[in-house]
Amino acid sequence: MEPLTSHARSRGALLLAATALFAIPASAHAAPAPEPDPEQQIYHLDVALDLSLIVGASVLWATPYLVATTQTDAPWCGTPGACALSDVNAFDRTQAGHHMAEMRSVADATWAVPALGFLIFDVADVGGRRWHTWLTDFVVIGETALIDGVLGEIFSRSIRRPRPFLYEDGVYPDERTQPSATLSFFATDVSQIFGLASAVSYSWSLRHPNSTARKWVFLGMYLLSSTVAVARVLSGDNFMSDTIVGAIVGGSIGVAWPAMRNWMFRQDQLTLSVAPPPAGASGIVASLGGRF
Repeated sequence: MEPLTSHARSRGALLLAATALFAIPASAHAAPAPEPDPEQQIYHLDVALDLSLIVGASVLWATPYLVATTQTDAPWCGTPGACALSDVNAFDRTQAGHHMAEMRSVADATWAVPALGFLIFDVADVGGRRWHTWLTDFVVIGETALIDGVLGEIFSRSIRRPRPFLYEDGVYPDERTQPSATLSFFATDVSQIFGLASAVSYSWSLRHPNSTARKWVFLGMYLLSSTVAVARVLSGDNFMSDTIVGAIVGGSIGVAWPAMRNWMFRQDQLTLSVAPPPAGASGIVASLGGRF
């Protein structure tokens, strides 16, 4: 089985996805929300697209934990003794064979606190009474976490890189023979927190396109997220390269998916009007309106 900390974070992200899943029909049938400010609306929900993505990605992400993990081979090194440091590239070799067990608790705290803070930041920006708007944001943001999770499962279970603690004899003895000890690349916890940071920051920047604080919002959230990466390396659970790739992948998805959903929203706002020409003129008068 996976370490408890990874299980807890995976359940948390899947809970966010479940919230998004139930939010779609809820937002469609609940009592009318206060009239949304057009400048606050940046996404809209598509029941077919969102339900398909959330259900499909959740099943694909959860299935390895429920079914395939027990059928995955144990690590091929580190039991008994330690894996050979000579097998590690020069960049990561300095982190292999070192660990600080207490940093696992730090990693948990630095994942949960910023994740909750990011969502509160989004609600505060939109306004608590505009629940339809920030609930829509949560669906799109939750979908980025799902995409991150699915990619993480595919890569980690395909590559099966031993975790750094396997290069130190006797560390975390209950986990050394577990399949999860070979799921180091890439760091999915880091990918998810950077994905959330990017999605919330990008949503904020869409609502404040002329603000000089946009880069500082991104920078501040990335700095908070980087504490997770540092803690994962110090705990011996991920190499530095695992966390760097995780941060890049998560950060990229956290911008790309909301950007595509915003583009879809803006396309739906375009209107084409056709009218007869003024008296004495020929042809037609066409006008294109919307948010550009």
